[in-house]
Amino acid sequence: MTSIVQLFAERNPSLISTFERLLPFYNSRDFFIRILRDSHKEIGLSDVLCHGDLWFYNMMWKTAADFNNNDSDKRASNEIGALIDWQNIHTGSIGEDLGHMLAFCCDSPVRRHVESEYLPQYFKDLKEAVEQKGCQLKVTFEQFLRAYNRQFIAHAMHLPFIACVMLSIKETTPEERQRRTEILVQRTQDCWNDALLRLQEEFPEYFV
Repeated sequence: MTSIVQLFAERNPSLISTFERLLPFYNSRDFFIRILRDSHKEIGLSDVLCHGDLWFYNMMWKTAADFNNNDSDKRASNEIGALIDWQNIHTGSIGEDLGHMLAFCCDSPVRRHVESEYLPQYFKDLKEAVEQKGCQLKVTFEQFLRAYNRQFIAHAMHLPFIACVMLSIKETTPEERQRRTEILVQRTQDCWNDALLRLQEEFPEYFV
């Protein structure tokens, strides 16, 4: 992955200085294992079931026709119809799928808004849903948010690799390709900046 990310940075020089700050982490297999496999356990959380590749390419939406009795209305609704591509299903962190989806699918203003406004609501709804089943969610909101922040670091670092895939999916005009590149470069820069802040907060030992 590192060589592809480095190539993406070299093709977009505004990314180079931040990439160089992250390079020691990109080169550390142990670091990625710690983040992805063990970091939630370090803050007292047990494994949960993870989809493993949750982003918009693996989400199918119900159509508006499902709700308005108009069979010809094929617009996507706001309700998920199915999640597909479960080949990477595994046990892991409660923050993994959210970190993956928000890093890969959202421009930074949207992602940051979701993090501040909707993650607290998500946790509240999750807790209520678990309790309605007669169980107890043995996770505090602080643990949940820390688990998300730790997972976000890894997925923010993975984003430019996926950006290269996104840019090669279908033929576009040069103008459209340039516009898409600019969006993904900015998204990468913002994700990297936030990842560095969260690295310093969650893993200060790497900065001694």
